[in-house]
Amino acid sequence: MKTELSIIIPVYNVRSYLKVCVQSVLRQAGMRGRYEILLIDDGSTDGSGRLCEALKAQSPAIRVIHQKNAGLGAARNTGIKNAVGDYLFFVDADDFICRNSLASILTDAERYPADLYFLNSYKYFNNGSTTPVNDGNLNKINLLYALSDSTKEQRCNSMVYKQECMRLFAGLSKYPGSACDKLVRRSMVQKHNLYFEENVFCEDLIWVLKCILSAKTYRYIDTDYYYYRQERPDSISNRTDRKKIRDLAHVIKQGIALSNRQLFSPYKKEIRSMMAYETEILLLFLGMSDRKERKSELETVRHILWILNYRDTKRTRLIRLILKCFGIDKTSRLLCRGYKIRQWRKKL
Repeated sequence: MKTELSIIIPVYNVRSYLKVCVQSVLRQAGMRGRYEILLIDDGSTDGSGRLCEALKAQSPAIRVIHQKNAGLGAARNTGIKNAVGDYLFFVDADDFICRNSLASILTDAERYPADLYFLNSYKYFNNGSTTPVNDGNLNKINLLYALSDSTKEQRCNSMVYKQECMRLFAGLSKYPGSACDKLVRRSMVQKHNLYFEENVFCEDLIWVLKCILSAKTYRYIDTDYYYYRQERPDSISNRTDRKKIRDLAHVIKQGIALSNRQLFSPYKKEIRSMMAYETEILLLFLGMSDRKERKSELETVRHILWILNYRDTKRTRLIRLILKCFGIDKTSRLLCRGYKIRQWRKKL
């Protein structure tokens, strides 16, 4: 039977979560022989590598690749290079997917072929509660797809369809920058050499942007799919330090550089709007850092703030006003305080 999905799971010191993650894939109904699971052991030191081998013995769908520790981006790249499926999924080993979601996703993909699919995802908290991650306006992608259906060959390859989709992405309340809630056609990844930058935090952001720019067709699949585990104390996403700030600034600069390329010039405003959202996150990261690191990274952030002029939401306009009145340092601390209040209210 043809392998339709390659599910790539980087593994690094996640022994406590790995079995739940893998079993959430193995327990999918109607998927026998249709997928492979690539467990990329990135030099784990907590026994995760041995657990990978034990899980492999339970299912012929699992392949295990061991490598020296090189980071999340490198592990994902190893998965891409070894995958054989028509489509790629990326699942982080401390997260999990919804029961019986894969068959539903594949049914939609077979009926509505596209290069890049956007999927439903949720934050999963220790008390079992969940909150949706994605902007509800993602479903408008399908309206654009349907409008182009009668003359698909002409319209889906046209500047008009692409521009409409780019405007939609740029207008979302948040930039959809996670690789984990996307289904990506592997042939597109190969054709455009869409690999993750290595040794960089938030490497998803620029990879997703490159996928968006490379894709000719897009779809949204309204099926509950992905759960991001929250409140994991040792997660890198729970730490804010100088590297995290500099890496995000680096990624934003890469996005700006893409907007300056002639090939993508029709989408300059849209690309910069998406990077403006990430600049708001950069300000939040700055506010979360300790005072010494915050002071040392003010200039790193200052040189990027002009990009906020390309985003026209109430939140962005307010941030621009606060910056004008109070400066970068105080604005970043106010954003951090507001974020902590919102998180506290969610726990009530």
